[in-house]
Formats: sequence, C-alpha cells, structure tokens
Amino acid sequence: MCLDYFYNVIYSIFDECVPRKKPSRVRSEYSYPEWFNADIIHKIKRKALLHKQYKKSKSVKAYKEFSDCRAEVKKAISLALNSYRDRLQANLIDDPKSFWKFVNSSRKDRKSIGLRKNGEELTAEQSVNEFASFFESVYSPKKPKLSLQDAITGAGVGNEAARIEIPQLKLNKDKIKTWSENNKLQINLSKSYVITFTKAKAPIRYEYKLAGAPLERVQSVRDLGVTVDARYTLETT
Repeated sequence: MCLDYFYNVIYSIFDECVPRKKPSRVRSEYSYPEWFNADIIHKIKRKALLHKQYKKSKSVKAYKEFSDCRAEVKKAISLALNSYRDRLQANLIDDPKSFWKFVNSSRKDRKSIGLRKNGEELTAEQSVNEFASFFESVYSPKKPKLSLQDAITGAGVGNEAARIEIPQLKLNKDKIKTWSENNKLQINLSKSYVITFTKAKAPIRYEYKLAGAPLERVQSVRDLGVTVDARYTLETT
C-alpha cells in the first residue's frame, strides 16, 4: 500500500510538472523581413484566418472582412518598409553594414530595391548619381597620371632618392632563393618573370638570375584579373 501511494504521488507530480509533448525544434515556416513589427505579423495571421473562413463560407461578409484586412496589411507593410529605408539611408555613414545587409537580402526579390530622396523613389541612374555626389569628397574624379617626375616632386625629394637600387634588388632576390632552399620550397622558374615599369624611352634593363638561370623579361603581367604592361596601362580581363 505504501509503495502504491508513493508511486501515485510521483506520477501525479509528473503529470502536473513534466510536459508530455516534446517541444518542437523545427523553425517557424514563416520568415518575416526585419522591418515587420508585431502589429504587421498579427494582421498577416488574421488575414490568413479570414481568407480561410471566406474560402469555407463563400459569403460576401467574409470576403469583405478579408479584403479590408488585406488592404490594411499592404498599407502597413508599405509604411514600415519606407520608414525602414529612410532610417537606413539616414544612418548610412554610422551604420553602413545594416544598409548593405538590407540590399543583399533584397537581391533575391523580384522587385529591384531603389533609394528614396525626399519621399520619392529614385531611378537606377539617379541612385548612382546620388552615391557619386555623396562620396565626392573622398575621391578625385580626375584621371590619375602615373608620372615618375610628379611623384618625385610631390615627395619633395631628388632623383637620387627616387632611384631604385639595383644591387639591393639583386640581394633581396638572393635572399628569396636562400629562404626557399632552407624551407625546402622549389621556385617555379617558368612562372617567374622580370618587368620594368617605366615611362623612359630608353630604359636601362638589367639581367636577373635565380638559381643560376636568367629570368624571362616580359612586357606585361597579369594578377587578380588585371593586366598591367610596362607603361602602366591597365586592362581588366
């Protein structure tokens, strides 16, 4: 009797305190955008319920309730989205990460995401011009001139300080060879080149050797999808 009483008490405690149903670990089937607030989510769920009731009853009254709720949802979403966009643009300098997160998350949508100015949505061309105007202070629209003489003048030094020390380059090359041998790394000579970047009409060209073999001299090199020739001409490929 005592044992039965004990088990009855234990089981009653289990019934009151231990959930019989395991909590679901499955995520919600709905994923709402960041600008959806609790009121919008509530209206969306109510709209789904009203639509279900209308499908079941086919009554004019049920459709009217569903239609009114649907209009409220569309209006609320539009207002929330516009407000969210305005906040992102206003905080673009202080919080650029949120802006680009919104842009990247919206790329999957069918509608293109545009910028808004003074309450009006801008076209793609207008958006580009607004960005260019906004960041105008941090870049120069002038085409850069790769001039050695201008670099020397801007640095405030003479020709002697601007010259490349050929012996030092050769010494560094020998250090690379020694380091590779010490670390048992083999240099692929077929992919090792020499290029001289200069604007001079008759540049002085030195011969460089690695592991006793002369390195091939080329007129252009390609790296990270950009081809640069000896006269600083850039070409993307």
